[in-house]
Amino acid sequence: MRQLTIHGHSQVKHHLETFASPVESCCPEECTHIIDGNAFLQSLMRLPRTFRELALTVIQRLPKGRTVHFVTDSYFDDSIKAEERLRRGSSAKLLIGPLTKLPRDFGAFMHNTDNKKQLIKFLLTEWHLPDYACYPSTRSVYFICEYECFCQQLEECYSVCAASSRRYSNVATSLPY
Repeated sequence: MRQLTIHGHSQVKHHLETFASPVESCCPEECTHIIDGNAFLQSLMRLPRTFRELALTVIQRLPKGRTVHFVTDSYFDDSIKAEERLRRGSSAKLLIGPLTKLPRDFGAFMHNTDNKKQLIKFLLTEWHLPDYACYPSTRSVYFICEYECFCQQLEECYSVCAASSRRYSNVATSLPY
């Protein structure tokens, strides 16, 4: 039996890769993608200048596929989570609009619950404008905002938005299946 001596994580990784077969990294078009909207927003690098440009950047970076669920957090004033956020502190509240410049410290901006609520509602409103109709590379984008689920469907660069008449109590029940 041959004894293997490897020093460092990268050498172990390269050695193990020799035994692996290539895997297709693309997900088939039939896949349903569920995106944690808040994590997605906080992970963005090289942010654009304005909130309108941010909305465009986000919709362009959504995964390709038939269905995408863009799920965001819900914020309730009387919850334990809200009290914990208050204890940790937050940044200043900003009023945002399409031409408003993104703050230099986007992470600090996202520490304010009101800012996150505004941003989520802004994205929802902005994505329903005719300018965004050709951008979803998917057939349906479900956007969960607080208690409501909105569906934006793309057909030949024509966007149709419908709000669900059903109200949801949590993400687990917000998926339309």
